[in-house]
Amino acid sequence: MVLTPAAVGLAAHRVRLAEGSWFEALPDDLRGRFHVIVSNPPYVAEDEYAGLPPEVKDHEPRQALVPGPTGLEALAEIVAGAPQWLVRGGALVLELAPHQSGRAMELAMAAGFAEAEVRRDLAARDRVLVARLGGGST
Repeated sequence: MVLTPAAVGLAAHRVRLAEGSWFEALPDDLRGRFHVIVSNPPYVAEDEYAGLPPEVKDHEPRQALVPGPTGLEALAEIVAGAPQWLVRGGALVLELAPHQSGRAMELAMAAGFAEAEVRRDLAARDRVLVARLGGGST
């Protein structure tokens, strides 16, 4: 695991970058201590990859775009794991494809989030899951 400062000055003491597979990269002593978890995980399904615009497909590694056959694999893993890493009232924010919004909300509620909503991007497409744990505020 690599845990390095992500900034200079005061922020360097509060922000760290960890390299690894989702939550496996984090030390156990951080469980239940995050106020917000934000991710732009891969969410393109295998059968959608060929149809991506060249400016996306030709400039991103495939694994940064396609997590598996359905495109929901990384989203599901992050949503399921996030509650144990968040403080009470903490929030999870994930980018997703518009057609995944309903399933992402179902996953969030099944994982124990008290609230879940999908917010739209500037083109009015469902694009970001925001889910909050109950029991506090951030």
